This record gives sequence, C-alpha cells and structure tokens, in this order.
Amino acid sequence: MTGIDERARRSRAHLFSGIAALVIAVIAVPAFGWLAGLAMAVVGVGNLLAMRDVRRDGEIAPASRALIVVGGLGFAALCVLLAIRAFHA
Repeated sequence: MTGIDERARRSRAHLFSGIAALVIAVIAVPAFGWLAGLAMAVVGVGNLLAMRDVRRDGEIAPASRALIVVGGLGFAALCVLLAIRAFHA
C-alpha cells in the first residue's frame, strides 16, 4: 500500500469516526444531558479536523488530537459521574 493510499484510508476512518461522534452527540443530549452531547461534539469536530490533517500532511495536528482527547475524557468522566449518581439515587 502506498503512502497516499494509507493517508486516504486513515482519512476516511477519521471521517466516519467524526460523523459517528456527531450522531452520538445528538443522541446523547436527551439521554445524558447537554454536557455529554457537547463532549461528543468536540470529539466529532476533532476527528473531522484530523481527517483534513491526515489527508494533507499524513499526521494529526496537535490541536485536533487535543480536541479528540479532551472530548473523549470529558464524555467518559460524565458517564462515570452519571453512573455513580444513578447507583446512589
């Protein structure tokens, strides 16, 4: 597989991940609240920006990587807090 084919494959993977995260963000708002939806939207935007970076440079820019990590950690932390709250209710 050539470098261009690898870039295209990785770029498509980020595109699909970004779209999936944005769909989950829309679903998460009524299920978990607006903060969970916002966290997943940040992940989705990070993946869409990463798609562009991978296609152009072959690597993910630090800003895109930061959005993905911060959004993912925020969503995970929110899920843990909601689970703790549910078990103590």
